[in-house]
Amino acid sequence: MKNLFPFLLLILTVVVSSCGGRSALVSKIDKAEAGLKADSLKIPDNEKVKEVQALYLSFSKEYPSDTLAPEYLLKAADLATFLHDYKTTIGLYDRILTDYKQFSKTPQALFLKAFTYDQYIQDPMKAAELYRQFISLYPNHDLADDASQALLFCGKTDEEIMQMLQERAVEESDSTKR
Repeated sequence: MKNLFPFLLLILTVVVSSCGGRSALVSKIDKAEAGLKADSLKIPDNEKVKEVQALYLSFSKEYPSDTLAPEYLLKAADLATFLHDYKTTIGLYDRILTDYKQFSKTPQALFLKAFTYDQYIQDPMKAAELYRQFISLYPNHDLADDASQALLFCGKTDEEIMQMLQERAVEESDSTKR
C-alpha cells in the first residue's frame, strides 16, 4: 500500500496539470477571440487572425477527443476563408467530416465545403457533387433547401442567374393571375 500512494499521487498530479493546460488554452482562446471582436467596425489584422487560428488548431491537436475540438476546427476553417486560404479551409472541413462524424455541425461543414468550392475556388463540378452529397445525406436538414438552390445556380454567371430569377418571377406572377 505504501508503494501505491506515490504512484496514485503522480497520476493525480498528471491529471490535474493536464486539466489546467486545457483550461489555460481555452482561456487563451477566449481572450484572443475577444481581441478579434474588440472593434466590430474594423477588419481584423491578418496576423491576429492567424494567431487565433493557430490556437484553435493547437487545441484540436492536443485534445482531439474534446467536444470543443471540432467546434474550434470549424472556427479555424472560417478564419482560413477570411485569409483566402481555401486549401486550408477545405482541409479543415475534411478533417471534421472524417474525424467528427457525430459532431452536430458536421452537415454544416459539408455544406460549407461545397460553398467554398462554389464561391471561392470556383469549381462548379466539385461544388455540385458536394451539394448533391449534402442533399442525399441530410435531406431534412435546415440547409437542404439552400443546397438545392445553390445546385440550381452552380456554375451559372450572374447574368444567367438573373435571367432564371426573372423567368421564375414571371411564371409565379402568371400563376397567381389565374
